[in-house]
Amino acid sequence: MDFSSVVLLFGALLLAVVLLLAIWWIVIRRKTAKIAPNQVPPDSLAAESQAKFEPNEKLASLAGDQIEEQVKQRLKSYPDLVEVKIEFATGPDESLVISVNDQSHTEIDEISDDRIRAAIAEAVESFDR
Repeated sequence: MDFSSVVLLFGALLLAVVLLLAIWWIVIRRKTAKIAPNQVPPDSLAAESQAKFEPNEKLASLAGDQIEEQVKQRLKSYPDLVEVKIEFATGPDESLVISVNDQSHTEIDEISDDRIRAAIAEAVESFDR
């Protein structure tokens, strides 16, 4: 084997190693990629990012948590409703239970305040879009 064949073989081997390392690095990087705080998450995570889970909160569906957060945002425009405690939960029969100041309601029409009912209706309509 002459010198040029050894150099050519060594170069091919070196090129193969570099390509394998590049492929390995790309695969590892994809598996460990994190979503930056200012980056919009993928569609599959977008819904979860809108829901807020608070300590001692009753369990609700993801949709219920998202609508709850929208209702809370809408109620902030009413100074007298800022302190209202509203919580969406899933009942034992998988139905929606809405608690307003710890009073549970299974129907929106049971809620006495028109503004709270309107905020819920608007949030549901917005969610359905």
